[in-house]
Amino acid sequence: MKHGVSRWLPLIVLLGVAGCGSQAQQSPGASLLTPTITPVFLLPAPLANPAGGPGRAASSATPSALAVAPGVTVTSAVPILMYHQIKDLPANASADDLTWTVSPKSLDAQLGFLAENGYATISLDQLLDGLAGRATLPPKAVVLTFDDGWKTQYINALPLLKQRKQTATFYVVSSYIGYSAYFSWAMVQEIQESGMTIAGHTVDHASLTGLSLAQVERELRDSKTALEQKLGLTVAHFAYPNGAYNDAVVEAVKHAGYRSATTINPLSVKNPVSPYLLPRLRVSYQATLADFAKKLP
Repeated sequence: MKHGVSRWLPLIVLLGVAGCGSQAQQSPGASLLTPTITPVFLLPAPLANPAGGPGRAASSATPSALAVAPGVTVTSAVPILMYHQIKDLPANASADDLTWTVSPKSLDAQLGFLAENGYATISLDQLLDGLAGRATLPPKAVVLTFDDGWKTQYINALPLLKQRKQTATFYVVSSYIGYSAYFSWAMVQEIQESGMTIAGHTVDHASLTGLSLAQVERELRDSKTALEQKLGLTVAHFAYPNGAYNDAVVEAVKHAGYRSATTINPLSVKNPVSPYLLPRLRVSYQATLADFAKKLP
């Protein structure tokens, strides 16, 4: 499915900072959000249905440029890296699994590469404070993000992050918690207590551009509330499921009280950029360490 683009503004994003599941079904007859700006999003290929958890509906789109928004000038580059499943795959793994999975061995090597080459992992709060000029970021800052709340992230990624004293953000789909392929509430609590950021990813992993405004608001509000009440923390960050957003969705995310939102536009972050349109770079199964290094400034 291709999405037409009538107009867009390109954003150059080579960053760095220096000094200074199953998609929710649309209700019959629900009115769709009408974009007031050019839709800017990528939709990932469907993931195989995990045992004991929701699957993903197929979707695809053509990438388009990231819209420019006012911001504070930053002179160095900060890539936001995106991970999904962290596990070993069989030799006959599908192209989709290869796209959205990284092996534990590869993740360990990548984290080692960051440490050995002077990169510092930072939180999204630190990134936003740096972009706003309220904090000085490390000269080689990187943000690590993990989507959907897969149990393989808890089993295989969390120990490596803790071992190397690195931080990351975990975007959790609230209704998936408790399925056998996903986090339990105890796991989410442990991840948060390990110094990681717990962030929102809707209730049902619904593509928000296909929902009514009321449905979008429910997905944003109820997932945030569930995480905050259960964990006793403030959920300030969000990732668009399937990377799908438009102007109305962005406004709804702001009004729901989130401080940032990440896309899957394959770029690094540099001002001027809206904190609600932060791009990310996907890491995949077949990427070599040399491929990984090319994603970094």
